Formats: sequence, C-alpha cells, structure tokens
Amino acid sequence: MSKVGLIGFGKIGQAIASQILLSGQELIAFDTDPTLATSLAAAQYSSSEPGVGVKIIEAFSSGQLSIQSDMSALKHCTAVLVCIPLLVVEPPSGSVFIDYKPFDDCFRLLATIVHSRMLISLETTVPIGTCRKRLVALFAEYGKTHGIDYLLAFSPERIMSNTMLQQLTTTPKIVGALTVEALESAESLYKSFLPAHLVKTVSSLEIAEMIKLAAMVHRDLNLALINQLAVYCETANIDVREVLSLVNTDNVTHVLYPGIGVGGHCTPVYPYFLIDNFAERGMTFSLAVEARRVNDSMSDHIINKVCEEFSLTTALILGLGFRPNVKEDAFSPSYKVNNVLKKNGITTYLCDPLYSELEITNKGFEYASDPYTRQYDIVILVTAHDDFVELDLAKLAQQGCKLVVDGRNAFNQAAVLAAGMAYRGVGTGCTSNKPALAVEHD
Repeated sequence: MSKVGLIGFGKIGQAIASQILLSGQELIAFDTDPTLATSLAAAQYSSSEPGVGVKIIEAFSSGQLSIQSDMSALKHCTAVLVCIPLLVVEPPSGSVFIDYKPFDDCFRLLATIVHSRMLISLETTVPIGTCRKRLVALFAEYGKTHGIDYLLAFSPERIMSNTMLQQLTTTPKIVGALTVEALESAESLYKSFLPAHLVKTVSSLEIAEMIKLAAMVHRDLNLALINQLAVYCETANIDVREVLSLVNTDNVTHVLYPGIGVGGHCTPVYPYFLIDNFAERGMTFSLAVEARRVNDSMSDHIINKVCEEFSLTTALILGLGFRPNVKEDAFSPSYKVNNVLKKNGITTYLCDPLYSELEITNKGFEYASDPYTRQYDIVILVTAHDDFVELDLAKLAQQGCKLVVDGRNAFNQAAVLAAGMAYRGVGTGCTSNKPALAVEHD
C-alpha cells in the first residue's frame, strides 16, 4: 500500500484526504491543530462537508489515516500534498498585502525532511512564479536540490464548500510541474485517486498557477460589472432583476448576480495575487483593481443610501457566512455592512443560525437569536440562508421593522410591501406602499 502525506487538514485537505482514502492508500496528515487527533480518537469529529466525515472517521479507526502534529512523520511518504492557505491581510490603513510568513514557515519545515525525489505538490492558490522562484529558493536554503531530494508540482484546488467531493470527481484537475519527471510523478499520483480522464497536465508551473488566478479574476470582474450596472439601474428606474431574468438567454452571455458585497476565501483575495504579478513587471492590472474597488464599495453604497433616505437607530444583519447555508465567514460582507451602519450611528445586531452566540460575539457583533425578539428599524439580508429566505415578513413588520434591505435580491418584493415594510434591493431602488415613508422615533 502506497503512503501519501498531506499538510493542512482543513476543509480542503479533508476533502482531498477522503478521496485518497477511498482509493485505498494510506495517508499521514500533518496539522497544527492538536484537537484533530483527539476528537477523532474520542469519536467527536464531525464535518459539514457531505460525505467527508464518515470516510475520515472510518479510516482513522482502521489505521489507514494518521493525524500528526510533527511534520517529521511525513518523511516516510513518497508524495506530500500541501493544502495550507496563503492569506491576504487588509490592515486598517487599507493597504492590502500578502502574508507569506506562515506559508514560508511551512515549507522551511518541509525542506528539512524531503529526500529521495519526494513529490511535493502544492494545492494552494499562489501568485504566478511562487513555485519556481520562491519554493525552489526555500528548499535551496536547506541544501535541497530539485530532481535529487524532491520533485515539485502545482495543482490548484478548484472546489467549493458543500460540493467538494462531487467536484473532485467531475472537475478537471490541472497539474503543472518543474520538470518532466516531476510532471509524470504528479500525474501518476492524481490519477491514483481521481478519475484519470480528469487529470490535465500543462506545460509549466506558471500556466497552472495562471489558470486558477484567471478564473478568480474573471469572477470578480463579472461581479463588478453587474454591481456597477445595478447601481446605474437604481438611478434609471430599471429593475436589474428583470434584466437578469433574460440577459443570459442568448447562450453566450453569462452575467452573474449583484449583491451587497463579495466574500469568501477566493474571489476577494486572489485578484490581488495577479495585481502584484502585474506590478512586478511594471504594469497596472487596472481592470482587477477597479473590480476590487467596485465590489468592496457595494456595502457602503447600499447602506449609506438607505441612511440618507430613512431615519434609523437599530439594524439587524441577517447572515455572517459568505455563502448561503455555509458556516464560513472569510471576508464576509457582513463586516463591512456592520462598520458602515455603526459609522452612521446605528446600533447593530447580527443573526446567523449556523453560529453560536459566543462565536458571533467573538467576531465583534451583538448577537440576535432570531429576527423577531426585538424591534429593528431595518433588516438587512447579507447571506441568503434558507432560514432567512423563508422569513415571516408579517411578524417582522409587527415587531416594528420599517425597511427590508435585500442584499441578495432573494425576497419577494411584493410580499415585503404587502407586510407594510419598505423594500430596497440591489439594482431595484427603494419602494414602499407609503409615499413618504420615514422611520419615526419617540
């Protein structure tokens, strides 16, 4: 039985691990979280990713899977997949930068154990040139030579929460490498646990790096396009929802949907990698820069607009997750919405059924157990969780809510108006059954 190593046992690592384990291979996973092995040993491990938890528990119990907190445990593996994040930091100054330190530290540790042409395949999305320039240099610092001590490949993960196992077996797996030998080794590895016809080799590391970044920038640009069109529609008395109901019917156009912001691990992060790549060559990736500006400005635009139109003192934010029905809040628009509301002097609360009270308060929000326990002047939908789309609008109005801001155009506008509240969507403007509605306070 072959032995594969994996660094980073988060959601991505666990999904890939499940697929490797399903192929019958032995897996040793390294992670800095000391509770992982403990929770598995105590049968307390759980995963929100469909199909992942059952296989991991079974493999751990049988000894097929080992979880280690010492990277030296990987030295007996013939191949190691690296699934750690490379993060973008956005300090209060607003000057975004890539934080390489945890990433570099991981590879420095890995450099101490590589030997005998061990295959190292990076799954983490990175700027173009990271593998050839940064990683080779890091290994060289420890006297390790490519083709002798290790083989380097890059194969970007292309999976999303709640669909990871399904996507692993249906989405082409891009593989690039430093040399032909490394490419053949990586191709063989991925074909051992993924459908062989999905493994697509490319001619360089840089092409593999570019493929993932191009996809993410395309998504960000697409969202910026519709967000800017939505802002125009508000001023021109055009309902963007009706436009979108037919614009994509030509089988050529693929416009996405507008929203109160763009969150997640990928779309708001990876454009900065290419922006940096352009800057390295004395170029400005103006389209990507503008897309980031437009998408980041949507929360300010929508909230400031309603604050101009209404007198507001209390607000409820619906949703912390950046995607519907997913408990992940990386770069969630809720953070920006909360900040803008507070700048306008509004007391804010947040409700998300996927998070506990402690989790929500630890992230800087005032906790609301549900949308009906107190009176809010305004309710703002940020995350279209199923629970929120099915809100009792009449009950919300009875509690004193005067305005619903539909940040995902997910509510039935007529139903909101019928309940006696004003409605504001994205690209729809503000409508109400009362001509000069304003929120009044004693």
